[in-house]
Amino acid sequence: MQSHRLKVPSSDFRRKFGAAVRALGFWAVLSCPLLADDVLHISRTQLDRPTLSALGVKQPITGDDNLNASVTVKYRVSGSHTSWAQAPEALPLFRVHPEVVTQEVVTPNFAGSIFDLRANTAYDIQLVVSDPDGIVDETNVNLGTQTMLTLTGVTRAVPGDPVTPRIVNVNTAAQLTSALSAAQAGDIITLAAGTYSSGNWQIASSGTLENPIVIRGANTFVNGTYTDLTILDGRNCQRCNVLEVYGSYIHVEYLTIQNAVRAIRTFNPTTANVFRRLHFRDTDYGIMGSNSSVSVQTDFYIADNIMEGRIAWPKTCLTDKTCRLSSVDGIGIYGHGHVVAHNRVSGYGDAIANWLVGARANDFYGNDILWTYDDTSEMDGSEGNVRYSRNRLTNMWEGPSLQPINGGPLYIFRNVVVNVQNEQLKMHPNGSNPPSGMLAFNNTFVSAGKAWNNQTSATCHYFVIENNLFVGPSPQSDREVDVTCNQDHWTLDYDSYNTDGKFSFVLGGVYTTFDNFRNLQTTSPLEHNGQLLTAVCANGSVFANCLIPPADSKTFMQPQDVTPGAGSRAIDRALLLPNVNDHFVGAGPDVGAVEVGCAQPIYGPRPEGTDENKVFGCNGYQ
Repeated sequence: MQSHRLKVPSSDFRRKFGAAVRALGFWAVLSCPLLADDVLHISRTQLDRPTLSALGVKQPITGDDNLNASVTVKYRVSGSHTSWAQAPEALPLFRVHPEVVTQEVVTPNFAGSIFDLRANTAYDIQLVVSDPDGIVDETNVNLGTQTMLTLTGVTRAVPGDPVTPRIVNVNTAAQLTSALSAAQAGDIITLAAGTYSSGNWQIASSGTLENPIVIRGANTFVNGTYTDLTILDGRNCQRCNVLEVYGSYIHVEYLTIQNAVRAIRTFNPTTANVFRRLHFRDTDYGIMGSNSSVSVQTDFYIADNIMEGRIAWPKTCLTDKTCRLSSVDGIGIYGHGHVVAHNRVSGYGDAIANWLVGARANDFYGNDILWTYDDTSEMDGSEGNVRYSRNRLTNMWEGPSLQPINGGPLYIFRNVVVNVQNEQLKMHPNGSNPPSGMLAFNNTFVSAGKAWNNQTSATCHYFVIENNLFVGPSPQSDREVDVTCNQDHWTLDYDSYNTDGKFSFVLGGVYTTFDNFRNLQTTSPLEHNGQLLTAVCANGSVFANCLIPPADSKTFMQPQDVTPGAGSRAIDRALLLPNVNDHFVGAGPDVGAVEVGCAQPIYGPRPEGTDENKVFGCNGYQ
């Protein structure tokens, strides 16, 4: 690439100039405007913690005050013969705006993720950084107006058994207590079928990456559920955790845990714990993280579990105005690099929750949430490269919560969200801390009230909402859309709606109602490529199975198929987004969560033998 000599302020000059301004104080600012620096300054590219199926990139920057830099992304399996010209694209890196983040300190950067990767695989990543005003690196070397950066990331392996196992057989509660107390790396503590009724067990030892400690029951997975053969019973304890985990590299599998306030609680700044193929029933809480600022945890794998809490539908924040159970979580994580995948969850306040302000590189995918009292998932406080994809959410007070997102990017894509009582995407502040940096692509929302509702007086910064399908009642007796957060640098386009009606947004601080969709398109910057869908069924449905929202949101609905109907304008009309919807059938990708003609993902626990060693695509898991 061509190199140009640029006259740019050196890092030393900029440091001294800043110090001079601070020394002169307020009057210096009034009498001498600050120098703008439109040149992009890049430092060493960073990789977030890898997960089993995604890699996150972070490119720290300064300068580029006119905001015209960009970073494109390609990737390929390391050692392959694929040229960069032929390598697949990912989404461009997202520009993070620290100036609007107030809950934590965020530095200027571009960041982004590559999805749907194979576990335990090395990938080369190519970044092409462009800025017409010029680019310099951390040593102030001129890189011209475009430069190529390459790096390699490796996805995590699916956790397996110890390399040098030692079987420890257990038949009684006392034997289990002894085995846990004496556990060492490589132990496979094998529980015979039966009910163990001590009420509380603890494990303080740690395994290693090669030789984890495994605690395994005799349950089997049959026809989408688990046989409850090995049961840890909490004896209805009011304050206890049935199993407490204090160490790292602990695998807990094939157990039923029941009859307690909490099934599992983890402590300490631990890493790489696995909670897999468990059945929780009759518990207030499911799996809880440390929730302590000195105990940030990393790289947990919480997968293929069935978790049944104590809250019965239709008890939600709609019917219980106190909303007092909103923090009774099914899964609560505290840290970075966690994977929460393919769990079937019902009967908790929030099915899934992030508790750490500043969390990065967490994945949530394939989960099947049957009903929940409050939010289906709280990603509140997350910072960047968090991914929420291919989940099926049914019967809820609110959909995914973003209260707030601290700069982003947080990706929400390919989710099926049916029977939302209040807000489809909870774009809210936490106190005075506004959300910033959410990207929502190719989701389908079906609701008994407004097709899209969001009620807050806050400003929502730097959101991208494209290719989504919003479905409300037909005809619509209320507003089709009522989104009251003030829009700051939004992209809202290529979405589809099932019914015409009033569309209300806050634009430039002014609550504005558009009488119909055409008025919205022609007199606002929104939805210029969006569309209204026509019904494909006599009942007004836009779906192949003639699904419509319930007349009453307190109705319990089974999980639904939201495939667009034959001839629907949702088919082939979405904006092409690399690494999101570029595997499609027909002339182009479809709007919403489902691509007609492609296999649908598995929601909830997967069959034995299906895991992240297989990559999901249009033809299924391969």
